[in-house]
Amino acid sequence: MAPVPAACSALADQVAALEAEERSLRAALASLSGFAAWATLVRLSRVQDDLDNRFRPALRECIELGPLADRLFPGELLVMDGNCVDSSAAAGDRVVQLWEVTSSGATVSDRHPATTVTGTWFPIHRPEDASMPLPQQFGITVLSTDLDGLLAAALDATADVPCDFRSAPISSTAVPSGGPLRVEVALGPQLRFTEAQVTAWVIEAFPPHSQTLSAGGVDAVVSMTGAGASLINSGVRGTVMGSVSFPGNPLLGALTVPFSIGVGASVRASVAVARGGPPPNVSIPPLGQIVEVVPLGPPEIHLSGDLSQLGALATLVSGPLGAFVTDLVMSQLRQIMERELPKAVAHAFALPALPAGVTLTIRQLSITPWEIFFQPTLGGFGTVLSTFTPPPMPPA
Repeated sequence: MAPVPAACSALADQVAALEAEERSLRAALASLSGFAAWATLVRLSRVQDDLDNRFRPALRECIELGPLADRLFPGELLVMDGNCVDSSAAAGDRVVQLWEVTSSGATVSDRHPATTVTGTWFPIHRPEDASMPLPQQFGITVLSTDLDGLLAAALDATADVPCDFRSAPISSTAVPSGGPLRVEVALGPQLRFTEAQVTAWVIEAFPPHSQTLSAGGVDAVVSMTGAGASLINSGVRGTVMGSVSFPGNPLLGALTVPFSIGVGASVRASVAVARGGPPPNVSIPPLGQIVEVVPLGPPEIHLSGDLSQLGALATLVSGPLGAFVTDLVMSQLRQIMERELPKAVAHAFALPALPAGVTLTIRQLSITPWEIFFQPTLGGFGTVLSTFTPPPMPPA
């Protein structure tokens, strides 16, 4: 066997560990029977499949690169399942994307193509013309998918696949120069928000207040008197009630127009792009953003009262008013989600707050008219999770 390049050594260690486990399982079968024998045979089959179909081919491919293997920057992924306290949950198909972060945003570059995780090892391909192994600022996404899911995501850059980790940007100076880039992820329990909770948060976010607005070239004052919310399939519908008046206008100064405006918002886990960056006209949320909140269709605007004085201005006023309320609802919903999601996840882990250096990612999210159902993950670079020490717990 050819010498193992340094970039492949961690993968070679995993192959050796699986081969040792295979020998141990074969030897143990000689003294087993019944349930213990069946369980051992199942484990032996899985180990053999991993060796034959994943680990040995990956190691062989890495070694065959020869001198080019030095262009592989080694990465290491540890996935812990918080539901069963299993630190070996990295088994399965996962893909790692590296994002280059610049002043114009974050993009998945062909210079650092997505790579498959084998066990806990994954390679980062260094570009030939790069003076540094990693971009000065970069981020990581870890996608959990099978072969069919990866193919679908590769064909459709907006396809959703479960995202185990969507990091905040990190500097290359924070990573050991020779590697590995270590990523740790903890899978959290399934959690939910009820419609009553979401409604209460929206009502709290819209206390009665007034704001100025230039509507159709006419200065107006928008007075919001209340709000409500309901859950819909894949999103939230917020309704804002109030009135619009024109105190500085000599013709309309005595006019007050009550309104009710309903705004639908799509709420989804931040998009994970499989390759090549986003297609045209597709907006990618910032790295580290927990969820994406965008308008779901145009607002439903209902003006009431005496509209005869407005005349043709009614249409000109309703457009800016609808856009104003839509932006306000989107902003408040983002703030609610960015505040309540971390609080709920910390509570699920019996913590007062999430630890420093840990990024929250929503792995799966679904919304029905009755509840928001989601699975969170915690992730970070280095050993932020494996060395975490819980704070002192007060007595019950």
